[in-house]
Amino acid sequence: METLTLDVTLREKTGKGVARKLRIAEKLPAVLNSAGNTVPLELEKKPMLKLINSQKSGHTLLTLNVSNASSDNKSRTAIVKDFQVHPITNELIHIDFKEIKMDEKISITVPVILKGVAKGVKEGGVMQVMTRNVTVECMPGNIVDSVEFDITNVKANSTVHASSLILPEGVVLKSSPEAVILVISTPRASDAVSEEKTAVEETPAPEKSEE
Repeated sequence: METLTLDVTLREKTGKGVARKLRIAEKLPAVLNSAGNTVPLELEKKPMLKLINSQKSGHTLLTLNVSNASSDNKSRTAIVKDFQVHPITNELIHIDFKEIKMDEKISITVPVILKGVAKGVKEGGVMQVMTRNVTVECMPGNIVDSVEFDITNVKANSTVHASSLILPEGVVLKSSPEAVILVISTPRASDAVSEEKTAVEETPAPEKSEE
């Protein structure tokens, strides 16, 4: 489980003008969604950009140290719920945090990491990855970065469903068990026949000898 502490500040003013000034100062506007309430925040851009670029933002447990909050609300536990980037420059421009409680389960989306080379691929099959991420549920202390699946023994003409994923203790699959993770197929017999027929048609007929 990844953990990170961020220093944030309660944002007294909101609006596009305020957000623009924050970005010029290399800071980010953000909000903390908590029990139906939205708390405006601001924070330094650099550590947040590093977290987003690591592709682990959605499953990193965050401690938000709110410098100008009351003593009861100075430390908040959260995860990144969403983030926004500029449509043209691709610059990070806003963060949405979601406050969580350490004694309540949360749902997160994690990548499926495929390990090894499938037997079916070695036999000439073609592998298609259909689902790259799944949603799981766990306690905050059991957050995982990814779910690994060893494909070494997957044969040709096989389909792997989400139900085949082996999850760590305390982590439960919330995606559909029938979700297809990958498929390994082989060229159809009809394709082989068609290719053979084409090859025969393209073979020039022997020239007749002159008598």
